[in-house]
Amino acid sequence: MQKARTALLGILCVIFCATCLVLLSMVFTMRQDIAALQASVDTLSDQMESQNAYVQNSISEMGNQLAQNLAEQSSLFSRVEAQLSYQSGKLVLTASVLPKEVVEGTTYLLTLADTSQSAEMISDGQSWSASLQLEPASAFTPVVVERRATGARQEALDTLYPDNILAVRGESIWSWDTLHASQDEQALYVVLTPSADGPVSGAADVAALVLTVTDDNGVILEERDMELQEAPQSDTRLWYRADLSDYLEQPSCSIHLYTTLKTTSGLSLADSNESASFAQNENSSSSGTGIISFSPRW
Repeated sequence: MQKARTALLGILCVIFCATCLVLLSMVFTMRQDIAALQASVDTLSDQMESQNAYVQNSISEMGNQLAQNLAEQSSLFSRVEAQLSYQSGKLVLTASVLPKEVVEGTTYLLTLADTSQSAEMISDGQSWSASLQLEPASAFTPVVVERRATGARQEALDTLYPDNILAVRGESIWSWDTLHASQDEQALYVVLTPSADGPVSGAADVAALVLTVTDDNGVILEERDMELQEAPQSDTRLWYRADLSDYLEQPSCSIHLYTTLKTTSGLSLADSNESASFAQNENSSSSGTGIISFSPRW
């Protein structure tokens, strides 16, 4: 009897272990199936998002193309060109249009939105062109007026922005960072890059380069004109200098330097960022310089 019980228990143990193995195998298989299903769902979700983005982009492109086609169809002109330039100390707007249809007796007038400025456009047999001298402003919207015996129509062209044309590139350099200065000099140099197509083509176009010195709280300590210096040999840039030994010789100081470029044509150009900085105490000192983008502050 005892042997029979032992044998029965052995059989039951074997059955139990086999059942556990089967269950574990089923659980493992189910986890694999669930992971595969999750991966499929994630892949399908990514595909749907990608397709949705593609559809949205396609709709946007179609809308933009439709708007462009409608604008072209409703336009008086098959070709339009307008640009700003800087000539002889003045901003100049030049516009050229190619009418879709010209009835005998038709004339065209170039005007500027929100101003009374205008200029008759001249035909070269196909297109009509004109130029306007402009006073500095943040933006200009050319308007072309078509005049016929039956009445007048007008069309506004794209708005133009003069910031890039009026910009002047500069660079600040501490005296100890340039071979152009003497070793014991404690000065800041600002170097301007002239351009024949911009407001500064040479030193004669610079009325003043004003240096503003502030403390850490933005309080103005002083303003002074920087002095034009002789440029190093073969250097076509304009070099300006300011002696700052009054500050740099102090045992402790922290200054921030800003520059404003005033042209003989009446422009005032500046960079909202500081042009240079200097700080020192008993233990250390630091200085900063960089590129200066002189542009209109509208």
